[in-house]
Amino acid sequence: MLRTLVLASAVTSVALVNTCALLAQTPGRTAMLRGVVVAQDSNQPVRKAGVFLTLNANPPQYAVAITDSSGQFRFDGLPSGAYELRASKEGYGSAQWGAEKPGELARLLVLKEGQVESTIRMALTRHIVVSGVVWDQDGDPVSNTFVSIFQEGYPRGTRDLVQRGMAQTDSLGRYRFATLPPGKYYISAGWESQSDPENANYSQRQFYGAQTDWRKAPPVILKLGDQLRDVDFHLVSLPYVSLQGRVQGPPLQAVIPVANPGIPNSFRPPDVLLEIRSDDPGSLPGVGTTHIDASPEHYEFRYDQLKQGTYKLTGTLTADGRLWCTEAVIDVQRNVEGVVLTLAPAPSLKGTVRWEGDATARPAQFHVALTSPAIRGNNSRTPVTTKVDGSFLFDQLRPGVWDIGVDPIPRGGYLKSMMLGTKDVLTEEMVITPQTDAPLNIVISTRGAVVEGKLEVGQKRLALLLAPVGKFRHVVSFFATTATDAEGKFRLEGLTPGKYKMFAFEQLPPGDIRNPDLIGKLDSYGQTLDVAEGAIVTANPHIITPAELNEVLR
Repeated sequence: MLRTLVLASAVTSVALVNTCALLAQTPGRTAMLRGVVVAQDSNQPVRKAGVFLTLNANPPQYAVAITDSSGQFRFDGLPSGAYELRASKEGYGSAQWGAEKPGELARLLVLKEGQVESTIRMALTRHIVVSGVVWDQDGDPVSNTFVSIFQEGYPRGTRDLVQRGMAQTDSLGRYRFATLPPGKYYISAGWESQSDPENANYSQRQFYGAQTDWRKAPPVILKLGDQLRDVDFHLVSLPYVSLQGRVQGPPLQAVIPVANPGIPNSFRPPDVLLEIRSDDPGSLPGVGTTHIDASPEHYEFRYDQLKQGTYKLTGTLTADGRLWCTEAVIDVQRNVEGVVLTLAPAPSLKGTVRWEGDATARPAQFHVALTSPAIRGNNSRTPVTTKVDGSFLFDQLRPGVWDIGVDPIPRGGYLKSMMLGTKDVLTEEMVITPQTDAPLNIVISTRGAVVEGKLEVGQKRLALLLAPVGKFRHVVSFFATTATDAEGKFRLEGLTPGKYKMFAFEQLPPGDIRNPDLIGKLDSYGQTLDVAEGAIVTANPHIITPAELNEVLR
């Protein structure tokens, strides 16, 4: 099971207001905080900026102030403790106190009882802006087409695009992005919101640099304060293609009629519901997806005005209370005929959740959820609750890749194993086929490993990455991140046993830190850790300086 990793807020240093308790500013508390927010480019005060103060407590507590006409803000009646401070305003990026460069973590502001801190200055950098025009091959602007911006990432353990934004061109073909952080991006244009029935041609989607494959396209490097204009696209016109075929299978031979609500006392056989969507690299969720029916007369279908490319075609039919499914990946570079889709019954998936470790902490029931990364829209099944013996059943599951979620996982515990028959689906994708009949057995252990330590960092905060190595280096759920606290301490718990490399950064690398190429280049800077089940391991990794990181990235 390859699950998307959510980086800890300690690393990104973003105060999540809706997860924190309100920090009451009480007259009996004597610490005070004063400061000013200015614009980085002009050094002029920024009025009506939001300033967010977060006390590192359990749970975190927060307070909010708004700057006045001179950019000043103040917090009174604060308890002693370690704080994070952040400022933001529409049109600007977010500034974190103590983070002077992209990738640096916010420093913790330690206030003592009675302390008055009045030297805080925070500089906001204007948002990065990228804009341009999309032209067709005749030099006319293309209106109502989508322009998307991506970053390279590893959401499922392999290199892929992660969408960061989408814009639609206006009547003059213009688009604009204005809320981007620094980084390396890929930009594409050419997805119309719908086909034009009066036009036999369409504008081919392309990435900036006139490439149709993002892996061959040059990235756009954005730095703080950049105002990139004239990032234009000149699209090529291609003819639409068509796809024809038919659906076959046992339920269609039975021709089970259903009532037609439009005509009293009438019945008709059921339709097969078909969905076709782009399967090309960098395809967008929901864009380019079309739904039609295969009519009961011959269960034939036809798609006209398809853009050239690779498509995934899926079909479903419910007959006599049973779900039937079919799926095929088809390369459509020219008109294609004679496609045959064969329906097969959707399988059921049974399984068991087993508990290892402290029996007194075992809950009476567990919840098991399945999510499909391939199904658009409603891509999850309603979670099921296990019986007393831990058993569960998903009835009539669509074939395909499914991610597994189970809760509760106890604090300090971990998912020890997930086996679909003899296949390990904790570290590999779980693929369900019509022939699947093996049980899904899940084991939860209360004895997750712990990695902890203390680094001498002064007032700086460090980001720490624990990355699996060896055959499990691609498993997203095995990665762990945290940051040092005000005393330089860190702790990661609930870890899966295995071999890891631990890295400590003064400045986070750009992009996805799970990048295996990056981790490979940093290998000599990492501390190797062998982590056993239930073990508490003390780590003391080398602190990677910005100079060392830049040398690796060069």
